[in-house]
Amino acid sequence: MGSIRLICSLIGVLVLLWKSPGFSAASRINVALSGTAIQSSTSSGGLAEHSIDGNNDPQWEHNSCSCTAGQARAWWRLELPGVYRVSEIEVTNRNSNRWRLNNVEILIGDSLSNNGNDNPRCAIINDDPGCLTQTVKCWGMEGRFINLYRSSDAPESLQFCEVKVYGALPNCAASVAKTKAHRERTLASGHKPQGA
Repeated sequence: MGSIRLICSLIGVLVLLWKSPGFSAASRINVALSGTAIQSSTSSGGLAEHSIDGNNDPQWEHNSCSCTAGQARAWWRLELPGVYRVSEIEVTNRNSNRWRLNNVEILIGDSLSNNGNDNPRCAIINDDPGCLTQTVKCWGMEGRFINLYRSSDAPESLQFCEVKVYGALPNCAASVAKTKAHRERTLASGHKPQGA
């Protein structure tokens, strides 16, 4: 229980710092690294977990990209260890066959209905010829599952090299706020807080 409080406190401090003007530490914590990835199918060794390994190398030959088989309604899903409030998501495309990232929906939620593809949409992305990595704002959408989904009935592969999810546990932020308020009340009443 003590370690959970410590983790929540640390995350809460980062959230408080993140909300401070000019500081964005919490928004830059890639929570995808603590998750688990799966996808609708796998082609040519493009395992789902390659896209959350912290390596955004766009070179297919370096085994850093995921790829589904050519299929209708291809999907990739990240399961986070808890419900997170997501501020933004970065998706790094491969340096060739870039069209495979066109018309891909980014979905966030808690449902596994239709493999998580019925969750609310954060954005639709397309290949950007000017850069390999795209960033979308999700404005605090909450969920445990992050899906990249091609809703087309055409048999196409879904392929990309890295997904980074930035956000925080919403319950920890609330817990830290309650702890801070309790501590302030205790100090105001003249009592010494526990652990001080």
